[in-house]
Amino acid sequence: MVYGRDMFIDATAEVDWEAIRKRKQDKIRKSNERENKNRKDHTYQEGDLILIKKPGLIRTLSLPYEGPFKVVKHSRNGSIKYEKSLNVYETVNVRRVHPFYAQND
Repeated sequence: MVYGRDMFIDATAEVDWEAIRKRKQDKIRKSNERENKNRKDHTYQEGDLILIKKPGLIRTLSLPYEGPFKVVKHSRNGSIKYEKSLNVYETVNVRRVHPFYAQND
């Protein structure tokens, strides 16, 4: 296909590059739809409590999240600035953030 000829037979081959690109783009779109169909969008407001997922491999009996922390700012680019401790702020990607739900005892 690269040189416009068949690999096994010495004959010219007509390749429809536009159809190949379209088929590839359709596969990408379907894959994205399948991957995102169960995703739940969550917008965080200032003052909401969140949990931060720990990086790396999590051992079986260890806690996978740190927190709760208070949200300072939720940016449109997918980052969240939170207050880690008194006057110490960190920024993290929204993919590592989970909402914190307090249990009522």
